[in-house]
Amino acid sequence: MILLGTEVFITILAFIIYKYPNYVNIPSTMALAALPEKTKQRVYEIIRDLELITLTLVNALFLFIIYQIIEIAKENIREMNTMIIWIILLTLIPIIIYYVIKMRKLMSS
Repeated sequence: MILLGTEVFITILAFIIYKYPNYVNIPSTMALAALPEKTKQRVYEIIRDLELITLTLVNALFLFIIYQIIEIAKENIREMNTMIIWIILLTLIPIIIYYVIKMRKLMSS
């Protein structure tokens, strides 16, 4: 129950971070500082979106692993279902690539 509560807390924290991005260490490098204000705001929005999606998917991954460990401990199943783990991880990769490409295009224009 404590583990589930922790997962719920992390999910709530993800949405708080999305709502208040000034509490997160978003990089403010020279490249971002040199951008026009409108482009800079859009880049920050992309970073926030990517951060929320990544945190949500990683949280779902941990929640599934916790569930599998509990089921193994109860002896309801014999081994972890790695297919779901791979699906979550393989879903995350193209999302990250998409947002990185989107941000690069925005910064180069």
